[in-house]
Amino acid sequence: MKITTLRIYFVHFVMRLYFLVFILFATSCKYFKESEPLIVQSPKVTTQPAKEADSAYFSITMLEKGFEVKVQNKTATVKNGKEIDDFIEANKPLIDSNKVLIVGPPNASYEKFKTILDVIKKRGYYKFQMITK
Repeated sequence: MKITTLRIYFVHFVMRLYFLVFILFATSCKYFKESEPLIVQSPKVTTQPAKEADSAYFSITMLEKGFEVKVQNKTATVKNGKEIDDFIEANKPLIDSNKVLIVGPPNASYEKFKTILDVIKKRGYYKFQMITK
């Protein structure tokens, strides 16, 4: 009985040794190496004279008090993000997601700009052009 117990301990020892060797091999193997970190690039910012936007563009203009939203022949002056969102909802079929303009002064406040970004992000418009006047 004692020999069997020793044999069991020996088998456990050998199995642990094999497992340790396997772990050491696996960690040095190329399949288990840490992946390269992802590099996230900043958006490309270009400065160029703005072309006159045609009526197909959906534009949001920052005013002193509120915003002006336009698409095709529809224009509205609104006071907050909720009203911008309501305008987008009402005119959704007219808006091309690749033709979104944000127009504002170069010294516009971040809060005002963030209001617009929150609304267009909520609606899934991630590509837009920023024009300063």
